[in-house]
Amino acid sequence: LVEEVLDLYRLAIGKTRKIEFARVNLNEVTEQVVNAHQPMAEAAGLELRFIPGEELPCMYGEQNQLARLITNLVTNSVRYTLHGAVIVRTLKRNGCVSLAVEDSGIGIEPEDLPHLFDRFYRGKQVRQSKIHGTGLGLAIVKEIADLHEGEIEIQSQVGKGSIFNVDFPIPE
Repeated sequence: LVEEVLDLYRLAIGKTRKIEFARVNLNEVTEQVVNAHQPMAEAAGLELRFIPGEELPCMYGEQNQLARLITNLVTNSVRYTLHGAVIVRTLKRNGCVSLAVEDSGIGIEPEDLPHLFDRFYRGKQVRQSKIHGTGLGLAIVKEIADLHEGEIEIQSQVGKGSIFNVDFPIPE
């Protein structure tokens, strides 16, 4: 909890002080994060797979923050998936470099969707479960996406799973 609050604080500071962006290969960062989370997925009895986008252009960003964004999305998907798979993809869509994290998890109630990125928010279904969380992971994802001028789109069906898409602009 303390670490996540500190991350939010550092991100707030990053908005006032310009963070140095560099060219980032989203395939490389995503592959590292997925590989690091394989043991967690295996312990949960899940398949965790990465499908890299071919000829994906580099983007500008801060590599450690992008790794945190991917980590939070992958960790959430693994936590909220009781059986099945978590598939992580990178691709070019809508003129952007995109990350998609898809799971076969418990899904998100429609009334929870507008609040997912609120700090400390946990949906009703999740609060009643034994799934651990602080309600800060997706708030951090949103802050990092905003810092990188990214857009997040969520598709979810209760009992069937969720897809989180994050689109980042391609540098000109």
